[in-house]
Amino acid sequence: MASTIIIAAGNLQAGGVPFARQASTSTRVVRQAPVLTNVCYAPTTEGFTVDISGYSTTRDLTSADLIFGSNTFTVDLAASSQDFFSNDDSIRSGGTFRITRSVPID
Repeated sequence: MASTIIIAAGNLQAGGVPFARQASTSTRVVRQAPVLTNVCYAPTTEGFTVDISGYSTTRDLTSADLIFGSNTFTVDLAASSQDFFSNDDSIRSGGTFRITRSVPID
């Protein structure tokens, strides 16, 4: 998720003796376009199914254009990504996502 992460270690000891200096560091996760990490497809009797995995540092997806030859299928992801990323269960997965869509072939 796009933010600053601060990691601090306190109460450090070695052999029962406290360290004179405590450790901390920070890093920034920048906002960027969603990144696809895997795309697969499988044929079905009506067309095929597309399975897309990736991550979004903003935890927000609006749409996806699936382009196959001269055919483009636009998939609206706004409502489903809002539902997914606002769910408490998705906090553990950060900004990772998986989208599965059926694409019919005429």
